[in-house]
Order: sequence, then structure tokens, then C-alpha cells
Amino acid sequence: MGNSQLKDKSPQDQAETLAPKPIVFPSRRLVAFWPTANFPKDLRQALEARGFWIDVVASQDGLFELIANHRVDIVFYYVAPATNEWKEDLARILRDSMSTRFVAMIESPTPVTIVHAMKLGAAGAFGIHDSTDALLNELAMDAPVPPPIAPLRLQSGTILVGQSESIRHLRALMERLQTADSTVLITGESGTGKELIAQAIHESSQFKEGPFRAVNCGAIPENLLESELFGHVKGAFTDAKVDHKGIFEACNGGTLLLDEVGDMPILLQVKLLRVLEERQITPVGSTEPIPVNVRVLASTNRELDELVTEGKFRRDLFFRLAVVRFRLPPLRERREDIPLLVNQYREHFCKRFGRPMPPISFEVWSRLLAYNWPGNVRELRNVIERSVALSVDGNLNLEDVLPEAKEEKLAFPQFCPLNPVNTKPATYQEIRTCCEKSYLTRLLQLSEGNVSEVARLSGRHRTEIYRQLEKLALDPKKFQKS
Repeated sequence: MGNSQLKDKSPQDQAETLAPKPIVFPSRRLVAFWPTANFPKDLRQALEARGFWIDVVASQDGLFELIANHRVDIVFYYVAPATNEWKEDLARILRDSMSTRFVAMIESPTPVTIVHAMKLGAAGAFGIHDSTDALLNELAMDAPVPPPIAPLRLQSGTILVGQSESIRHLRALMERLQTADSTVLITGESGTGKELIAQAIHESSQFKEGPFRAVNCGAIPENLLESELFGHVKGAFTDAKVDHKGIFEACNGGTLLLDEVGDMPILLQVKLLRVLEERQITPVGSTEPIPVNVRVLASTNRELDELVTEGKFRRDLFFRLAVVRFRLPPLRERREDIPLLVNQYREHFCKRFGRPMPPISFEVWSRLLAYNWPGNVRELRNVIERSVALSVDGNLNLEDVLPEAKEEKLAFPQFCPLNPVNTKPATYQEIRTCCEKSYLTRLLQLSEGNVSEVARLSGRHRTEIYRQLEKLALDPKKFQKS
């Protein structure tokens, strides 16, 4: 939809137009063995809202093929009345897979069938007409994602999307700053979208009717940066043939982003501090100050705290810039936003190249979600552009998505039997124990020793996690921060 069409709509209609479409966050895979292939619609929707990619198969061969060739987190196994072979099938699945949970969905449940299912190791046994909420609560599955927040469309046509906690926090801060003119320091790795956030702050502020300019303090030579920022008068230096209006004066009534402010020379930092304090500039070669009303934002991918300690950045300027501080997390810390960004860029480049919207397989989603994205959102955008440009028959091929990731080596813990330095073949139980210990150790690190959070992330019941931690000699207290 074009911007002109959007302006004709009411604010409520615009919000509905821009509201994110329901997206499957395919972080986990569920296979439903349902002979009729008529998997309950309400159960499917509830599971999709909890981050499951769902495959429904109508044959046992299809079920076993999926489990053999793909990572499957959970199986919903339909049990028909008077069916005896299902017990053997469940036992086979448990024997052949070390990471899959099983739920028996019994058409006509009886105490005998439920007890047999639990003895075989099923995570639960339910009737196919049982309450969906009761089933999911009993299995301790994740709660649905919070209600989506509408994307923010900027005047440039760029859309700011995100449903992660960090993005929600940033949006809330931006709303609280709408009537303030405080300086804001935006920090984050390269490619996280610092300039985009600065533009969004500008457009939601009282300066939105004024201009927005961004200047890279590290890209302009030191001897020219002062003139670019504050201007100069005729004759100030050899090439000053005429008066030159600086960026501060050109941005009067608007917002100026000082990008990579950590690269600004020390002498210029003193003059910038004076401008921020007195709200007036003095052009190079002039003695007459000029009042300016400019909202100043600053961004950097460097740690200004460390630069202050090293004496490379003025402490007083740091405190003046960091009245309000935004930290943009790297993409690897907000992976739940990856599907939204992928869909946004996929739609953008399909329209640009005149291509049909390509579907994305579970394997492609898995690679996109598992990759650490050192280049952050900028790298993701480039990957999707390349994938759409090289797509064949409207499909995003696995080889076109992060081809360099295929060369990455798996990092095994020292205690793991799979470590290449170990020459003695590992037993099945040793490998299973290693994987479980490595997985739970990582979850304890992420949750800082919060067992309830580990249970939520892993989709297991808390008592089950406590039992497994005791078995693997993992103490949650050692992961808690003091």
C-alpha cells in the first residue's frame, strides 16, 4: 500500500493496516500422527501461537521418516479405539530418538490406556476432545506471545518492526520522550539500526516538523568537521570564499544525529559541550554566537565508558550526551524478531524484483534463527535480498541462505564424548548425557540459574528439570548473579 493511500485512512484503520500478520515462530517442531490428517484447528492455532512448526502425517512411515531425518521436539500420537500396536510404536520412537517428547492423544481414553502410555514414557496422555488449555497447561508449554505491537512506519518509508521485550521497551521510552528535548545516546553494535531508531525518536518528538540530519563524526576529516558542524565565515581559512552555514544551523528546529560520536576529536568535544550547554554556536572565524534550537542525538558502536577511562572521550560530555540512554541489542539477543524482519525484507525485495513471495521451509527458518548474525539487521537484510534474487521456482533454497554457515565447525565442550580430541568411541548414553548437560548448562546461563525459566524455555515441567539437574550434578545457584 502506498503512503498516499495510507494517509487517507483513519488512525485506527492505519493501525490495522500496519498491524503485523500472524507469524509462525518456528523455533520448535511438532509432528502430529493423525491418521485422518484432520488435526484439531483450535489445538493447531494454540500450538502455533506457542512457537511450534506443525507437520501432520497420516502414516506411521511418514512419522518415522520425519523423526529420522529432522529434529522433532514433540509428537502428538493419535490412538484409535481398540488399537494395540500403538504401544510398540511409541516404544520404537522412544528408543530411536533421544530428544523427542511424546503425547498420547487417545480417542476413547481409559485408565488402562493412560497408565500404559505413561509407563512407555509419554509426557502426557489425553483424550482428543479434552480442553486445549488444560492440555497445554499440563504439558507446561510456553504461554502465547504477548499481543503484537503495530509496526512504526517512518516518513522515509522504512518500517520499524519488532515484538521482542527490548524493542517494546524502546518503543515505550520513545513515547515517554515525545514532549522532552533531552539528549539521547544510542549504543549498539554495527548494523543494529541506530540511525533508524534516531529517526523514529525524531518523528515522535516535538521536533518532528523540523529537519532530521545525520552526520558521521568518523567519516569527516578532523580539520573539516568543525566547519561542517558549526559553519564558517568568509576568509576564516584559505578556501573559505563565502559564508558557510553549518549543520547545526541548518537543523534549527529539528534533530541532529551525531553518528559514531566516539570518534570525535577531543578539541571538538569541548566545543560540542559548550553548544549543548549554551544552545548557541560560533562559526569558525567568527566571534558572534548564533542561537540554535536543535535536538541532539548521538550514537556509537564503541563503549564510551571505556573511552572515558582511557582519556579519549570527555567525561563531562559523556554525561551530557547520555541523559537518556538507549542500548540496541544485537540481533542474536532478540531472535524472536527475526521472522518479522525476514518477512518484511522478503516482501520488500519480492516487490522490487517482481518475484512471487517464496515460501520458507523449516530447515531455512532453523538456519536463520540459529545463526548469530555478527552483522545484525544489516546482514539479515543482505541475506534476504540475495536469497530472493537467487530463488528458483519461488523457493528460498537452503544453499542461498547463509552459505558460509555450512562451513562453521560445531564447538563441543571438553567433557563431551563427541569432542574430536577424544579417540575412544562414545556410547549412546554418553552422547545423550553430554547433549543434555550442555543444553541445560546453556539454559542455566541464559536464565541466570532460574529453574522456572529453564522449564519454560525447554518446554518441560519444573519438577522434571530439578530431577534432571540433580542427575547431571548441575547446581542452579552457581549460575545466579550475586
